[in-house]
Amino acid sequence: MHVTVVEKGQILLVGFSFFGDPFSASSGWTEENEIGRLWQRLMTCLAAHGEQIKHIADEHVSYELHLMHEQTQATSHYDVFAGVEIECHGAHFRGLDDPDAAVALFVPVV
Repeated sequence: MHVTVVEKGQILLVGFSFFGDPFSASSGWTEENEIGRLWQRLMTCLAAHGEQIKHIADEHVSYELHLMHEQTQATSHYDVFAGVEIECHGAHFRGLDDPDAAVALFVPVV
């Protein structure tokens, strides 16, 4: 895989998040741990309701963020986010089955 770093200032991501130890149920790259389940939720949502998410920047690109905090090293708990980029100008996000479960993040890109 080739990685390209692009400076954009910030991006708006919409998706789902999990907080805790994502590897407590199963370690490694598997759909059985919380990261795998998070991706399953996102992919299921996009397949069922993707047309309700307006202005997706690139339907072939998605993001996974691991957000650590002060206690992460001691507890192994952190936020994991999986989502897609939304073009910020005129974008809106509405009408999913469980709108309280959806998360939007502005992420600085450096």
